Amino acid sequence: MTINQLLCKERKKQHLSVRKLAEIIQIKYDYFVSKSTLNYIEQPGKGIDAKLLFILIDYYQLDIVKIQNIFLAEKNKKNSHKE
Repeated sequence: MTINQLLCKERKKQHLSVRKLAEIIQIKYDYFVSKSTLNYIEQPGKGIDAKLLFILIDYYQLDIVKIQNIFLAEKNKKNSHKE
């Protein structure tokens, strides 16, 4: 599972539209994020702003070790393709 897939899964698990999630982030974290940005980061292989990533980790109450393992797995996968 990629970080993009995890974020999409968490949003859908909470039955949130990207519009509603954008509104929640604006209110709770005083951080503007567009619906298109939220749609973009849920696509496989797309990058995510560090601040937004930490906001989503906090909002979804994700396990930081799980996030770390996902990033390490993605890094190892990219490195194995280079060889």
